[in-house]
Amino acid sequence: MEAKWALVLDELDIVYEYEQHLKRLDIRYLDVEDVTDELEGLLHRDGFLYYLPDFYLPELGIYLEIKGKEPTKVEEAKAKLLSINYPVIMLCGGIPTLLLLRRGEETPEKGYLYTYDDEYQRRSPVYLASCLHCGKVGFRVCNEFVLPCCDCIPKCITCLSEDIEAAYNKAYYHPFEDIEGDLPYPNLRAEI
Repeated sequence: MEAKWALVLDELDIVYEYEQHLKRLDIRYLDVEDVTDELEGLLHRDGFLYYLPDFYLPELGIYLEIKGKEPTKVEEAKAKLLSINYPVIMLCGGIPTLLLLRRGEETPEKGYLYTYDDEYQRRSPVYLASCLHCGKVGFRVCNEFVLPCCDCIPKCITCLSEDIEAAYNKAYYHPFEDIEGDLPYPNLRAEI
């Protein structure tokens, strides 16, 4: 699934780094109800939780985490801790199918934006969008084009631009299960 999202990012010319930033997280910053036995079981002997987010998008200054389904309490706790210093977008599920998107039977990505500003915030929906004026692609959160904010006025965004549709289509139909060895995408350095 990460390889498919890497292809989407590549197709949209969104620069990313894949699994290159190991983060040391202090669970003392979590609310008591977020600290579970499972989370405590993952602590390193130094008392910290270590987390390797899927993607870092340096031009946007955010981390992007890909999940096959709704995040677990542990995954959500990691996103909350990381959001103290960086916004975190967690996308859940696979690449949207365009036929269902056009029929209105499927939303684009199901996702959440985690931020921290004196308290944790989780906002949704989150999905890729592009500005109709300049074509800049970023993330739309709760009907705002927040990552990145282009300078166009008035804001005029769409979640199904031709570029986004083409990227989804290419990733959705790409036969990744047939790949052996190195991936053909230079930015993605993972083994299948």
